[in-house]
Amino acid sequence: MAKTRRRHTAAYKFRVALEALESSKTISQLSSEHEVHANLMRAWKRQLQACLTHYFDFYNHERPHHGLNYRTPTERHYAL
Repeated sequence: MAKTRRRHTAAYKFRVALEALESSKTISQLSSEHEVHANLMRAWKRQLQACLTHYFDFYNHERPHHGLNYRTPTERHYAL
């Protein structure tokens, strides 16, 4: 009998990817612990890293901050 594919929620993927980013355990250890293939965990980790990079770029270069007189942190940093 064929094994059915499991569907993981976004919250589960986030939790596993975040645990992989913390690097307290190896990918193979996490893979066996969560019963998810290592390649899938690496893909979730890469996706999370890309999302965080995109958000940090937006936060630092595009989003004006009230505490910085409606300038971005990058503008504030290079204005000094």
